[in-house]
Amino acid sequence: MPAKPKPAALAAHPTTRKRLPPRFRKPFPLISALKSAPELNQDQGRFSSKKVKQLAESCRLNITKVNRMETGGRFPLVIAAAGRSSRFGRPKLLEVIPGQTITLIEHVVRECLAGDAGPIIVVLGPQASEPYGAIAARVATAGAHPLHVDPAPEEMRRSIEHGIGYVESCLIGSPDRPPDFIGFMPADLPAIEAAFVRELIAQCRGRQESLVRGVTREGRGLHPVALRWNDRGAIAELPKDAGLNALWQNPRLSRSDFFCAFESMRHDLDNPQDWQKFPFPRDRPGE
Repeated sequence: MPAKPKPAALAAHPTTRKRLPPRFRKPFPLISALKSAPELNQDQGRFSSKKVKQLAESCRLNITKVNRMETGGRFPLVIAAAGRSSRFGRPKLLEVIPGQTITLIEHVVRECLAGDAGPIIVVLGPQASEPYGAIAARVATAGAHPLHVDPAPEEMRRSIEHGIGYVESCLIGSPDRPPDFIGFMPADLPAIEAAFVRELIAQCRGRQESLVRGVTREGRGLHPVALRWNDRGAIAELPKDAGLNALWQNPRLSRSDFFCAFESMRHDLDNPQDWQKFPFPRDRPGE
């Protein structure tokens, strides 16, 4: 008796267990639920957005919706933007860039898109809870995909996991091949430059290392960073209380650092004083 053919989605995209090295066989919860659900349409090999949302809620992901995105051969980038700006005192992602008419989150998204990253997923808290609704509107206007998560992730690591799960869900039933790398970064980076993002993507081409990042002269790592798609399971294997920086201490993950000549990329933005001191383009010498 001939073997029963696999649904189209699973035939086109081998399961996570087959694609990942043996040490990273722990799939994300949403992808596991989608593959095991008996409601999978045997003819189309895909779920409706409603079904994906129901399964996501059962996995405690509770995402708002899943849109189809072109991901094949590209560099998906997840931006963690679910923080509440408690130290800043107001929603810093909605601060208007001095001398311009766009907000910080729009600036970050535009620079990343100009650097050839995409699709860009911006992970936010619940849509009904401000300022996430207002930020989502700016994100969409800038050309990225807002992803609402309820409750809001308290750590960047959780936001990145949700973003990766979102990309995985978009690949189900899609003819697109999985990307080679996926990038991630926090949202509050006014110094982000398209040229750096473009260089990061260029550094990933042909690389076999698990992690790729730019570093300063002092060896300080910069965002965004890139993680090989087939090694994404390493995030789920981190200790419960560990942040994403722990990936660089994992001896099983090979790493590649490249020198970054963009000096302004070293600036942080934690409070209003940082914002006032930041050398925006209008204040930079020669501009």
